[in-house]
Amino acid sequence: SRDLAALSGEPGWMGNGTDLQPGPRPGEVATASIFFGALWLFSVFGNSLVCLVIHRSRRTQSTTNYFVVSLACADLLVSVASTPFVLLQFAAGRWTLGSAMCKAVRYFHYLTPGVQIYVLLSICIDRFYTIVYPLSFKVSREKAKKMIAASWIFDAAFVTPVFFFYGSNWDHHCNYFPPSSWEGTAYT
Repeated sequence: SRDLAALSGEPGWMGNGTDLQPGPRPGEVATASIFFGALWLFSVFGNSLVCLVIHRSRRTQSTTNYFVVSLACADLLVSVASTPFVLLQFAAGRWTLGSAMCKAVRYFHYLTPGVQIYVLLSICIDRFYTIVYPLSFKVSREKAKKMIAASWIFDAAFVTPVFFFYGSNWDHHCNYFPPSSWEGTAYT
């Protein structure tokens, strides 16, 4: 009978440990970079095109299209201010840009979905009044602009606590979730 200490030195010995890799494998990084890079290009190109077409053509400047432009701008914001940095963290295996940049990236990461939800709610309100009161009520361009501005301002204020709860910590990762302290629990 051989003891475990003798077995651990032999080739092919698989111990009872965990193989900890510091980050993703190079093939995973390359695949993710190509995939997310292509998605990023489509997002930036497509949303920029939506904004450009509606801005340049007077015929397409309806209240509904104002809402669509706001959604496209929110998509552009997350594509430019969040996605490249998250991919950088994935590729590097750690956060290299500091705590302040981590907070800014998280802020935009959480700002855009909320804005999109509020803008979609505004579209629902617009459609409701258009269908229920077709002759007596119409959301004007000015009302649509105010609804869009309110969506952005309300969510910008709502997401502000991100600056206090997120950041790059001791292990050089930009956290996706609030800390397990009471402050993060109170916010969620």
